[in-house]
Amino acid sequence: KFAEECFPRKKLNIFYPIENGMKFPKNLCSNLKNIYKEWLVVENKDAEINEKYDYLHDRYIIVDKKIQIILTSGIDNLMNIKK
Repeated sequence: KFAEECFPRKKLNIFYPIENGMKFPKNLCSNLKNIYKEWLVVENKDAEINEKYDYLHDRYIIVDKKIQIILTSGIDNLMNIKK
């Protein structure tokens, strides 16, 4: 649902990390391609990005190596004024 609502309907390269040898689920790849055929889903082979974001709890969408969109369940914790 996120990709369908937020990703542009134009040619887009979607890179995913390989974590603990696990491949990107084929059904998820198919679902993305069904939303828009011009989206290319491939393994991220950029060592700098793989190293920098490996083992982090949150998930990141990195746009052109310039913009980071953080997907987190911890926003409430960040805004907690009691801590």
